[in-house]
Amino acid sequence: QEKSKSLANTGTEPPAKPSLESGVQVPPVHKPDQKNSILADKFKEKAVSLNDLIQAHKADKSIGSQMQNNPISNLKTAIGINEKFIFVYELFSGDTNLYHEAIEALNSRASHADAIQYLEELHQKFHWDIENAAFHKLIDLVNRRYAL
Repeated sequence: QEKSKSLANTGTEPPAKPSLESGVQVPPVHKPDQKNSILADKFKEKAVSLNDLIQAHKADKSIGSQMQNNPISNLKTAIGINEKFIFVYELFSGDTNLYHEAIEALNSRASHADAIQYLEELHQKFHWDIENAAFHKLIDLVNRRYAL
């Protein structure tokens, strides 16, 4: 027996494999063909839920949103001082005269189609970025001005 103990101490015998009966957890064997992923990857490409669809189409019924979508009769009076500065500097390169001419022209168009056509001409002339928030706000104001 002492000889077997001494062999175990010298490391010439392979170590005993842990078993489930002894209470030792055996780590899972890594298979090379398995894809390395984490739990979050399983939920990353989650389909849109019904709740998300309903929420997206639900109209905002707050007083602020209702006032913001009301038709307007005059672009000059509807544009606040902050919006004016944003429009002048982001859309008209700081030229207030060009801004005033454009707002006057947009305000005096006979129809929505005419106003949109003029807005397209301005877009071409000033090379506006279609992702610009100021550009989208101006389009929204023109749409509200000529609301059907």
